[in-house]
Amino acid sequence: MGILFARAFTEQALLDAWDTVRAAALADGQPDAEVARFEDGAARRIAELAAELAAGEWEPQPVRRVEIPKPGGGVRRLGVPPLADRVVERALLTVLDPEIDPRLLPWSFAYRRGLGARDAVAALEDARDTGLGWVARADVKDFFERVPQWEVLRRLREAVDDERVVHLVGMLLDRTVAGGRAAPLDRGRGLHQGSVVSPLLSNLYLDVLELNSGKSHVASFDGGVRFLGETVTASTLNAAEAVSHPLETSVYVDRQGSLIRVRGENLVVVDGEEALLRLNLRRVRQVTCYGRVGLTTAFLHRALERGIEVVLLDRGGSLGGRLTAPCASDPTVRRAQYRAADDPDTCRTIAAALIAGKIGNMRVTLLRAARRQDDLDAAIGAERLAALEAQLPDAASLDVLLGLEGAASREYFQAAQRMVDPMFGFTARQRRPPPDPINAMLSYGYTLLCHEVIAALEGAGLDPLVGVLHQHRWGRPALALDLMEEFRPMTVDVAVWRLTGSRTVRAEQFTVEPDLGCRMGDDARAAFLAAYERRMLTLTTHPAAGRRVSFRVAIGVQAKALAAALLDPGRPYRALRWK
Repeated sequence: MGILFARAFTEQALLDAWDTVRAAALADGQPDAEVARFEDGAARRIAELAAELAAGEWEPQPVRRVEIPKPGGGVRRLGVPPLADRVVERALLTVLDPEIDPRLLPWSFAYRRGLGARDAVAALEDARDTGLGWVARADVKDFFERVPQWEVLRRLREAVDDERVVHLVGMLLDRTVAGGRAAPLDRGRGLHQGSVVSPLLSNLYLDVLELNSGKSHVASFDGGVRFLGETVTASTLNAAEAVSHPLETSVYVDRQGSLIRVRGENLVVVDGEEALLRLNLRRVRQVTCYGRVGLTTAFLHRALERGIEVVLLDRGGSLGGRLTAPCASDPTVRRAQYRAADDPDTCRTIAAALIAGKIGNMRVTLLRAARRQDDLDAAIGAERLAALEAQLPDAASLDVLLGLEGAASREYFQAAQRMVDPMFGFTARQRRPPPDPINAMLSYGYTLLCHEVIAALEGAGLDPLVGVLHQHRWGRPALALDLMEEFRPMTVDVAVWRLTGSRTVRAEQFTVEPDLGCRMGDDARAAFLAAYERRMLTLTTHPAAGRRVSFRVAIGVQAKALAAALLDPGRPYRALRWK
């Protein structure tokens, strides 16, 4: 028996699939006779299914034809499988999705967990912001009805090394329809809409299809591009921060007295008897806790098993500690890093690239803000930043580089200060303690960003404590501070400027405490965390990766690029530049 097949159809896997199918069938609150019949003998029926599948005796039953009217006219023809088949399909999907999804293009948004129409619109807006002016829009004609099954199975074999799984998928594709065939125009074509595996399989095959000439045309952003229910124009604000969702997410818990625990395969956050959050552990990449938040031992063990990082912060955002699985990396990378840290020329070269990235990204941040607000001062500030960046190649030492970086940061925040509502009291960047709401959010965000970078560096085999730009100090993550420089303007800063510019946060949501400075209230913190997470999930074009990735993924890519540059002195490090 193939490994995937065996994993998909254990009794426990089928029971989990049954729970999902049952919940979906009863989601509308209406009684379902088919569910009730299966539930009466669910344990016995699941055991029988597992035995039949293991023996190769199980065969799918015909699907039921269902027609749903389309809003624009016509009908959508579905082939709905019987309940037992849906259980088998759901269990199969659980093992197929992790194998197929990573192979899909980053521009593929349909039928993928955590991605949707808003992600696709955001990608279109981002393409516009990189300077593209025209869009070729096409529509696939009768897509589900025309997909050749043999091509789907061929591509499935490339992705899945388990012939029993491929054979089972072939049987599912070839099912008849009670009362007549539902979707295929002829034998060997079409995917049954109504089957949970059809959307995933459809993403394996999205070319060599006939386009719908009536819905295909070329449009310009100046005239407006109609796409997925929205119109994207040359002046539409980019909404990418709010829409990009990967298969894994970060969880932030700041309810004081709450408890994080596990129930089955789910992370559950409770406050007394109130359930605040339930999320499958496979969807969790990091859990960040603020202040007095409890964690059960069972959760901590499961987090280590699953590679989920746990970050503990105090109420002000200062690091208390991190729980992460032991790092198993090649020591060759760290040895090269330590040699580089002792070589002034290598440090200066890499530091110059990091600072160039930061200054360039601060400049683009100002230019984008200037376009939105028609701010001439911001545009002038952006040109001054360009002049400072041009001096970096001639810098003879780290001290000179740091001087140019400091001058650029002052110029950047002076320009930003002119764009911020005076009610926030922001005059300059001040860290300890932050005196105003802007500085409070910036410091809080940089702390979060630093943890992201530390994890990325460790994943690339690097030591976060040994840097090339920031000085080494006890407990100071110098290399993390180095790498995060280029990401500050594109991530945390953009989130703060958007929150204040849209008045999503207000000055009265902050308090000033003696010796602690300005602190975020609960509402402000929740708004900031939401904006920060949206920004980290925003897709950006990464030239070295050759595709669009989220800023969070980009940090990991840059950490690996830095490791490669340290291993090979002849390979220059190139910062990620926002366009």
